[in-house]
Amino acid sequence: MAQFLAATVTMLVTCANGIALFFFRKPSLKPRLEDVSWNYVRRLFDIGFLFFIVQMAAVVAFSADNLILAHLIGPHAVTQYAIVYQMFSLGPVLFGMFLNALWPAYGEARVRGDSEWIRATFRRSINIGLYINVPYALLLMIFGNAAAHLWVGHQISVSSLVLLAFGIWTMMNSLNGPVAVFLNGANAIRFQAICGSLMACLNLLLSIGLTRIVACPASSGVPSSLRPLSD
Repeated sequence: MAQFLAATVTMLVTCANGIALFFFRKPSLKPRLEDVSWNYVRRLFDIGFLFFIVQMAAVVAFSADNLILAHLIGPHAVTQYAIVYQMFSLGPVLFGMFLNALWPAYGEARVRGDSEWIRATFRRSINIGLYINVPYALLLMIFGNAAAHLWVGHQISVSSLVLLAFGIWTMMNSLNGPVAVFLNGANAIRFQAICGSLMACLNLLLSIGLTRIVACPASSGVPSSLRPLSD
């Protein structure tokens, strides 16, 4: 319900902003059908379709794990996985808020041919990511269980292997986040769509295979770190 209300408010505010801009403040900017360039429309649709593929690949990569865990281990594993994921994703989310502003800046610098600014900004964004994500990941790798207990109580116990894996993933965001924003600014969407599709397929295969090997040993069927404590 909260997500529906948030999406509805965002849509209404956007519509109100468009009405105020095109009918009151800048009527000369009001879109007109005779001004449409159909060549650009086709180009926009092509780019939009590539972005759709990129987003679908991201959905598969980051959402399929819950389905795999529910099928191979059980619903309780999904809850525990989601809690740990939310804890570790805070650092990358804060870093992503900084990175999003660089997308149009990269595009403008690319048009100007300012390659020196692009290289310097790219290096700086990676350094900032390392300053944010590495200490944050290390703290959670050490105190992750304590943080989870403070958040949701003692219903879960996270294994060191899970904390290590999420810590490595958080640290890697210091590189893949800046690379993704740079590629967006460079308009390399087709390359991202290809890489994203391959990544999604590989993620499915590895998630299923590694979950069977690591989380479901033949002796017990379910790892102790993912069992309910009542067991």
